[in-house]
Amino acid sequence: MKDKKLLVCVHIYYHNQVDYVIEKLKNITGVCYDLYVTYSVENKETKEKFLKFNENTKFLIVENKGYDIYPFLCLINELSLENYGYVLKLHTKNKDEFDSYSWRDDLYENLMGTKNIFKTNLKKLKKYGLVGSKKRITTMNRRFPENTFLFEKVCNNIGLKPKKANFVAGTIFLSKIEIIKKIKELNLLQLDFENKVMKTGSEGTNAHVTERLFGVICNEMGYKIYGSNQRKLFSKEWKNKSLRTLFSIQNKNCKKYYTFFGITFSTNRYKYKIKGDDVDIYITDDKGKKFLKSKQIDGLEIKINGNGNYIKIAKSAKFKNCKLIINSNTNDVIIEENVQLENCLFNLNENEGKLLKITKNSNLKNRELVLKNKNEECII
Repeated sequence: MKDKKLLVCVHIYYHNQVDYVIEKLKNITGVCYDLYVTYSVENKETKEKFLKFNENTKFLIVENKGYDIYPFLCLINELSLENYGYVLKLHTKNKDEFDSYSWRDDLYENLMGTKNIFKTNLKKLKKYGLVGSKKRITTMNRRFPENTFLFEKVCNNIGLKPKKANFVAGTIFLSKIEIIKKIKELNLLQLDFENKVMKTGSEGTNAHVTERLFGVICNEMGYKIYGSNQRKLFSKEWKNKSLRTLFSIQNKNCKKYYTFFGITFSTNRYKYKIKGDDVDIYITDDKGKKFLKSKQIDGLEIKINGNGNYIKIAKSAKFKNCKLIINSNTNDVIIEENVQLENCLFNLNENEGKLLKITKNSNLKNRELVLKNKNEECII
């Protein structure tokens, strides 16, 4: 298989799925390949991610119509297919009616979920014409619009006998190059590919007809479709989720969550009680590393019971959901310039002689100041 090149065609419509697609592309093994990415609007972040993964990635901007089918036809129309032996057709796929990525994940995982899965499927092309997820291989008898008027009309227009055949629903598959060459020869770009909003289970477009034609051409050329059913029943993600259900310790914002046999309870992650006197507390830049400027402090709680303490929060720090509770005498709190405080509580209880100073340009959002006694100085 190593002497024949693979053409990898990826259409990106949902750019939030780029990381998922690239993760699966890492499983391509046993063959040299060229990577082409199509999208309707150039996206700088998407482009950078693909180039970081493969610096030789080529990009093509296409019209936003025909779902993933029209972009694929545009791409193969631009390329010489003589250098390739196989084609891997991929695209992003939206959530289904149950708000899950079950279709996308099933199509990808059974095709290239691991290096071994991909390698096995690539070898199947010695015998088969197409390889796709077994669960998504379906018969045209189950979809009425393409099986009747529209499918027959398109076939008659392009000079193809309208025979029924199985196909890979979702059009994510591996293919022999001969099938893709025949698709290119049919000049399907002559069809009117509608710019139609995709709905789960929708039918009756030329893009859906073309989806069936891959299977029809495969059958016409004497090949069958191989249904891959290699998706791991117990995936790594499933195992990790199950393990977390039984036992786990996780940090989230200001809480630490403990789970034992499905029962979860939490404690505060950051909680400091200061009982001594004359203590200086500096929440600062961490020795010049600009720690507070680059990271938000979430859920910090400081409780002071001693006297004569000095608390200083350095400029440009960011705090969220934090508490400072002072229950004693003569403590000074200085918050320097440009500090961002959101949902923070400053509670100065009990005795007298406290100073709370918040300097200019600090962003105070949803803060609460509780000053309970006389002789306290609050400067904002």
